[in-house]
Amino acid sequence: MPSLGKIFNSCSRIKKSGNVYNRLEVTSVYLRLVFKKIFLSKRKQKCISGSYRFFGKKVRFISFNTFFILFNEIFITTEYYFKSSKSRPFIIDCGSNIGMSILFYKYIYPDAEIIGFEPDLYAFEILSENVINNKLSNTTVFQKALADKDGVISFYYDVENISSLQMSIVKERVSKSKIEVECTTLSKYINKNVDFLKLDIEGAEILVIRNLDEKNKLKYIDKMVIEYHHHIRKNEDILSEMLSILEKNDFGYQISAQADTSYKSSYMQDIMIYVYKK
Repeated sequence: MPSLGKIFNSCSRIKKSGNVYNRLEVTSVYLRLVFKKIFLSKRKQKCISGSYRFFGKKVRFISFNTFFILFNEIFITTEYYFKSSKSRPFIIDCGSNIGMSILFYKYIYPDAEIIGFEPDLYAFEILSENVINNKLSNTTVFQKALADKDGVISFYYDVENISSLQMSIVKERVSKSKIEVECTTLSKYINKNVDFLKLDIEGAEILVIRNLDEKNKLKYIDKMVIEYHHHIRKNEDILSEMLSILEKNDFGYQISAQADTSYKSSYMQDIMIYVYKK
């Protein structure tokens, strides 16, 4: 259950959001979600599925807790926001889950052309429903994992939390259960200018960036946000490789990460890299 401090901080973030969205509307939705979360918490209900209507859209979800987290990350902290001078930017959404990020992009750029990727069967079913039922035009989604090859790959998940945001092709991220899923390379889908690439694929981001570099496709991308998962594999330090590829391809970047003051050597960090063409 969110504390009063977190609620206040979230409302303050909305107030400072500028012209990203209708602040009063977002505040109203957020407070209603908080009250629902408090209600469910008191009844000790955590993984309840259902749907929620906001911004004129009816959004189906697998778990309210996950839905609440996604709403906070995407609509409150606006982690995936980017500014475009185009009314119809081309956006690639990697790690779409149930489609909250796609709904966000359609909220700020209604005419955007969007393609999304989500390998998990359950999340993809909900994602497809949310796209179709809300009549999101110029939006295509694929049930595929992204990697550095075409074919089939192991996909790890938690059967007790089928909407987990940690599902991954990287075993160390969540290794309770696995299935085989179709995988592909993102480079196959980039043959024109990409205004924005969102890459949140739980540890596989370096495989995608390497492949885009090898296939000379980074030149098509204007802006990116990459959620880099540092130390999923405890002794793997390859952030410098990621940044070197970006620098070699004439990108600038800003980095955001929450520091752990205990400085544990194996501490796993989610690092947000905001990337722009120089």
